[in-house]
Amino acid sequence: MHFPGLAATRIDVLVRLARSDGTAQLGRVLALEPQFVFTASPGAIEVARSYTVLGIEHILTGFDHLLFVLALVMLVRGRRRLIATITAFTLAHSLTLAAAVLGFVTVPGPPVEAAIALSIVFVAAEIVHAHQGRPG
Repeated sequence: MHFPGLAATRIDVLVRLARSDGTAQLGRVLALEPQFVFTASPGAIEVARSYTVLGIEHILTGFDHLLFVLALVMLVRGRRRLIATITAFTLAHSLTLAAAVLGFVTVPGPPVEAAIALSIVFVAAEIVHAHQGRPG
């Protein structure tokens, strides 16, 4: 499947093909490569691998995610607590992303983006308070 107008944009498209046999195919269509190739029904391991790779790419390429994790690194003290905090963030974000992709939750993009930016501002304020010796 080809997405002819996508090359002129800076967005990616997440495609989910639901087959009549109950299986699904998930893929990300990039603006630089605006096509999606349909394949045979994948097994459970392939589906899990696809979602895992997409999730990792989503978190690692998202500037807002990296800023939030960097802020957590600056704020949270103790290696175990930091690992637990970042793991909780990653799991929570993965669950909300999965809920959105599967259609369980539908939220307009602009309020979500504003909430993400606001959460980074709140964590940054906590960092400033901590450096000033004030309680957060």
